[in-house]
Amino acid sequence: MTMLSPSAYLILAGMLLPALCRAGGLEDQMKAIYVTKMTDFIEWPAEPGPGIKAEPYVIGVIGKTPVLPFLEEMAGRWRIGGHPVSVRNISQLDEIPGCRILFVAGSEEHRLGEILDKAAGRPILTVGDTKGYGEKGILINFYVESDYLRFEINVRAAHTSTLKFSSKLLKLARIVS
Repeated sequence: MTMLSPSAYLILAGMLLPALCRAGGLEDQMKAIYVTKMTDFIEWPAEPGPGIKAEPYVIGVIGKTPVLPFLEEMAGRWRIGGHPVSVRNISQLDEIPGCRILFVAGSEEHRLGEILDKAAGRPILTVGDTKGYGEKGILINFYVESDYLRFEINVRAAHTSTLKFSSKLLKLARIVS
């Protein structure tokens, strides 16, 4: 029996991962991981100052999405700018201003305009995974292309938000406006 080299295993894993991402929730888990990693490349406005308790960064999830349990799992191990992270289901639009990240499910497309109006001008990273959400104003929207999970950034919405996106993150994204 021939043993594969470690690099051969990596190549094989790279070939299989795209197909596996579509099955068994791995795609949704990857979205949660991407969101956690992307926050390293996004700058939120300055905090009130030293000595102020590090309030949790709330990830709000509005609508029904299979990404929710993966975000909840990641929240316990994840910090944004030194802040702990918590996940909350959002049922009322008035809860949106309390979020730092807002994941908008495809089931909320009928009220996407209202949701984006509530987040406008606030330091809230809006994230989705529905076709057309990027063009409609979601800051980061996931999509699958050739079996690979990709993301787009709406630069017009990013420029009007109070968040600053790293050029490194922008280079990896498909840009929409």
